[in-house]
Amino acid sequence: MGPSHAIILPIAYFPPVSYFATLVSGRAIIIESGETYPKQTLRNRCEIGGSSERQILTVPVSKPQGNGTKTHEVLISYHEHWQKKHWRAIETAYSSSPYYLYYSDKVRDMLFNPHFSLESMDLNIIQGIAQLLKLNIVYSISRDYLKDTAGWLDLRQAFSKKREWPGNLAFYPQVFSHKTGFLPDLSILDLMFNLGPGSQSYLINSLDSYRRERHETLYGLEFVETKKDASLIIKDAEQLLGTVKDIL
Repeated sequence: MGPSHAIILPIAYFPPVSYFATLVSGRAIIIESGETYPKQTLRNRCEIGGSSERQILTVPVSKPQGNGTKTHEVLISYHEHWQKKHWRAIETAYSSSPYYLYYSDKVRDMLFNPHFSLESMDLNIIQGIAQLLKLNIVYSISRDYLKDTAGWLDLRQAFSKKREWPGNLAFYPQVFSHKTGFLPDLSILDLMFNLGPGSQSYLINSLDSYRRERHETLYGLEFVETKKDASLIIKDAEQLLGTVKDIL
């Protein structure tokens, strides 16, 4: 058994707000890329705000091993200029946001930084966003599929249309909210461009009582509101990796 209530996450492309709320939850985190690659998930797509609805940005990929390709084996396809398309969409969506000029150059660098694998790009983006927002996150990475997850919170399939994140994320001003209303759980880009440095407080404090109650009901654990000492998180992560090695 690993650290109590450790959390397993998938890799993700400019992950949703709830993904980052999980990263700052104070739990030991392991990001796993050893599963057979599932199509049409946050691993290669994200959602940003638009003038009328959500916009989906998808990274084209290739699977060297066909349908049996593991997530960490998935390659990025550059046969089309998808980076330019994504950047144009991001510019259109957020150029009038309060913190666009503050973060846009860094985000553009993340987007156009060439990567061979999807895993490499996603992890680089997660770390880059964490640095921009000054988030204290610590996680371990596993390229082995984790089967025995008893006692852990397995969120590898949680960020999807079919299995929505429990509870409600608090409102914050969005560029097109006067037209679309509040669109919850968009890419972290939406939160960052709209709230800027305030994103950190939002991620830590925005979970309302309903979400806490729902979280406890679904997963049998209390959501951690206070920051956990980094040394304790690292210790939990090291213990988790040791447990994984024992299982494998």
